[in-house]
Amino acid sequence: MLQSLQQQGKDWPEIAATMQRSASATRTRFLRLRQMALRQLSPPRSRVPYTAAEDALIVKMRNGGSSWAHIAAVFPGRSVEAIMTHYHGSLRGGHHLNTKSGRTWTPDEIVEAHRLRTDVGMSYAQIADRFGRTYQSISGLFKVYGVPICEVSWRAKRWKPEEDQKLLSLRAQAVPWHIVALQLPGRSIAAARHRLSHAQQLRTRSSSPQAVLQTDTERRSDDEVGSPSLKPDP
Repeated sequence: MLQSLQQQGKDWPEIAATMQRSASATRTRFLRLRQMALRQLSPPRSRVPYTAAEDALIVKMRNGGSSWAHIAAVFPGRSVEAIMTHYHGSLRGGHHLNTKSGRTWTPDEIVEAHRLRTDVGMSYAQIADRFGRTYQSISGLFKVYGVPICEVSWRAKRWKPEEDQKLLSLRAQAVPWHIVALQLPGRSIAAARHRLSHAQQLRTRSSSPQAVLQTDTERRSDDEVGSPSLKPDP
């Protein structure tokens, strides 16, 4: 009855007179009833912790301009209020907050974070948004694990002369490192940087007079051994 009277456009004094209650008490009761109705319509709040995938999707949708209602519709069992609270408390502007995600980094996440930092050139803040973590979490990851742990897989792969030549040529043209890495499949920016000085040393050695003389001598020796004699038989 209270809700019906309010929907008819009656003001609070009129409704209160009909209900034989004060206007203040009537209005308070109405707000309470409306809150209870909204709770019944909304899905029950879940106490299950947010997964990394959920965090990433929430950040992606919010950055894309999705409304809270739209985001909540994608997460059955999570209310608009719950998602808003989680976002503002743990995800929004992670580089401005001192909060921690509390989730342990997996090996795959560590490698991917390193790739985004070295190969793609993302900032800590951008990586934090990608993983749904805080700036401090990303910064701490690189402080604890550092770059070398993610570079091990590439160390066993020997550099080919063609790769060295391309590396030297690109850097001679002042091509940015992230473009250089893209031109060298399987090589990160850090790996290319590390290889450059060694490639320069190899080029210097190969172009030195001693190296040229040695190469020429070896070539003549091969010609003498491998070529038939042109002198006529006695």
